[in-house]
Amino acid sequence: MMTTMVDDQGFVLPGRRYGALSLVRVMPSLFALTLFLPQKWVLAGTPVVAQELPWLIALSLVVIAGNVMLLPFSWTALRSPLVSQVGLIAITLASSGILLLHPNGVVYALPFWTARLAVRYRGPGPLSYIVIGLSMVGAAIPQLLRDFQWLAALGIALGVLALVLLTANRQGREERLEQAELLVARRQQVIEEHARAAALAERARIAREVHDVLAHSLAGLSLTLQARA
Repeated sequence: MMTTMVDDQGFVLPGRRYGALSLVRVMPSLFALTLFLPQKWVLAGTPVVAQELPWLIALSLVVIAGNVMLLPFSWTALRSPLVSQVGLIAITLASSGILLLHPNGVVYALPFWTARLAVRYRGPGPLSYIVIGLSMVGAAIPQLLRDFQWLAALGIALGVLALVLLTANRQGREERLEQAELLVARRQQVIEEHARAAALAERARIAREVHDVLAHSLAGLSLTLQARA
C-alpha cells in the first residue's frame, strides 16, 4: 500500500515530516511588500523610483494573487491543480519583473524562494523544472541588462541552482528516512501477524489433540459400558 505524499493540488501534505505550511507559501508576497517599506527597515534596500512605482505595485499584486491561488482553500473553484500551477507561474514571472525593475534589497530572495517552493513543497513534475528555470533566468537577467555583469549573473543563477539541489537533497533524505520508518513499521506488523497466526495454529493443534483424546476416551468408555451390559 503506497502512501499519498501530495494533495490534489500537487502540494506536499501538511502531515509530512518537512511540512507544507500555508504560511510558508505566502513568503513571496512578504518579500514583494518590502518594496514599500521605509528604506531603513529593508536589508540593503533603496528607494523606489517614482516612474517604476505603478509597475512594481501591479507586479506585487500579481505575486499576492498568485500566493492566494496556492493556499489550500476548501472552495471548489480553487481546488483544481491548474489553479495552483497558474499561481506558481504567476509568482515566478512577476518576481522576475520586480527584480528587473528594482533589483535591490530583500526582493532578491524572490527567485530563490520560488525555486525552493517548486522543489520543497510540491510533488515532482514538469512544472517544478519550468519554475526553476524561470527563477534562474529571472535572477540573472537584472545583472545582464542593468549592470552588464555576466559573471555576477552566472553566479546568482548558479546560487539558485545550488539552493535547489540542497533542497532536493534534504527532501530526498527525509523521504528515505520516512520510507525506512514505514518499512520498519510494516515489518513489525508482519512479525505480529506471523506471531498471531502461529498462536492460532497452536490453539488449533491443542484443540485437535483434546478432541482426539476426548474422542478416544469416550469410545473406550462406550465399549466398557457395552461389555458390562
